[in-house]
Amino acid sequence: MKKKEKPVAKAKSHQPKISYGYQPIHIIVYGDPGAKKSSLAATMPTPILLLNFDPYGKEGPYLRRGNASSVEVDDLGVPCQDVLSDKGELLIRIEHYHDLDPENPSAWKLFKTRMQYFADEAMNWSTIVYDSATYMELAARWYDQFKLNKGAKDPRQHYNYSKMQLELHLLGRAAAFPGNIVVCCHISETEDEQHGTTIINPAAPGKLRRYLASGYSELYRAYVKNKKGGESEWLLQTESNGQYNASSQIRAPNPCHPEYEELWDEWKKVNAKLRGRS
Repeated sequence: MKKKEKPVAKAKSHQPKISYGYQPIHIIVYGDPGAKKSSLAATMPTPILLLNFDPYGKEGPYLRRGNASSVEVDDLGVPCQDVLSDKGELLIRIEHYHDLDPENPSAWKLFKTRMQYFADEAMNWSTIVYDSATYMELAARWYDQFKLNKGAKDPRQHYNYSKMQLELHLLGRAAAFPGNIVVCCHISETEDEQHGTTIINPAAPGKLRRYLASGYSELYRAYVKNKKGGESEWLLQTESNGQYNASSQIRAPNPCHPEYEELWDEWKKVNAKLRGRS
């Protein structure tokens, strides 16, 4: 792989680019594999920085946004590729964090090194995507298990490390970013108690699954609805239904399709009425 220069997106102010005329939003979207979580993230305002922990091949929805380059290595050693518009504008920068040998991991250390310089360029990006929290946790856990804390007798120490690292990045750094954030998660296999009933949350290590969404304005469940005739429809649940947890501060339609523009349908109606009264 060839060496690649630093991101070409240019910051013009101390604030991220506000695309599409909407306020920035922070989203956690969770669901089973194939539920179009990444497809939603790929429709977010550009330029997008994708921090990709998922295996190679899962980045298809992002690559389809434009003209994708081959994978190259930047100055820090991060494998990455650009997705450009027909005019040559940067739409998406994909950074890959993978361990070819999980017993000799390097992905998490590389990611942590990358984040040391992130504040200097954060405002270059309209949207930052973490895809997915599942493989992000694995990268952190393997790094502790085989590097930092190798030989630990209690394996719970590795899970505790990965939980703390996800708190740092998803509840700390990501929550503080004033632009758009998307965190893609899978569905927890454990039910949690909430308001006297059991409910299903995004998958996350330990008790983090219960409060991961606390710092995010939008919590969506991505799912597939089977229609008559054998057709399938991919949808987002944006309100809790007593079984799956969901919420929306922008009043995203429930349900709606996994498209950024559709999230704002109700918001646009309300604002049109308010403008009409003024």
